[in-house]
Amino acid sequence: SSLYASFAQGFMSGNYTYTTVGPQEAVDPERITQYELGYKATGSGWSFDTAAYFSDYKDLQVFLFDDACVCFHLDNAPKAETYGWEGQLWKRLAPDFSLNLSLAYTHARYKEYVGIGLTGGPYIAPNYGLATAPTDFSGRQMVRTPEWTGSVGFSYNPEVSFGRINLSGNYYYTSEIPLSPGGELVQDAYGLANLRLGWTSSSGSYSVSLIAQNLFDETYLVFSGGGFLGNNHIYGPPASYGLRFEFRY
Repeated sequence: SSLYASFAQGFMSGNYTYTTVGPQEAVDPERITQYELGYKATGSGWSFDTAAYFSDYKDLQVFLFDDACVCFHLDNAPKAETYGWEGQLWKRLAPDFSLNLSLAYTHARYKEYVGIGLTGGPYIAPNYGLATAPTDFSGRQMVRTPEWTGSVGFSYNPEVSFGRINLSGNYYYTSEIPLSPGGELVQDAYGLANLRLGWTSSSGSYSVSLIAQNLFDETYLVFSGGGFLGNNHIYGPPASYGLRFEFRY
């Protein structure tokens, strides 16, 4: 087992607003100071690790969809912070069967940030988007940062007379995800299930696998932003299935 602590600082270089209309404006470099405390342990047929952290941001670069110009916009949140905890456990329950669990909590908030917010009304010519106004997002949850995520998975790999069977699966869960700093656009909590069934030859040279991603065809957003004549949505991949063949030499 081991106990560790770390201190780190970093930065992301400055940039421009990336807007496609009007003059470009400079965006300041983003700076971060992070503290972390963690613990790791390994035993006979099991392992566990956990960590708690705190991150302090200065001039966090926020990449959003600007409804007023119907374009993407980059600006700075003067102060922001995240803190949280995460843990992972792996356990062998039988010679050929193992289980893994993970859970994470993230508290991510803008501490000081006046940005572009939706007013709830339409935006008239020339852009026909949604109306926006300067809005104080201090204390609001960061975009695309859920508070809770977790997963559970298994692996079953028995050896048989004609090789080895490989069966594995996992289920990933995330709590509600804000897609705009004001929380007007959100993705509700959802889960994704994946499954894989395969065979590997005794020599290890050949393998065949059947793969299913997003097994239950969950519909979920990875991006949403007000835009031309309404909201623009980008969805995650639907259910997909595949056959994979590998040859090693």
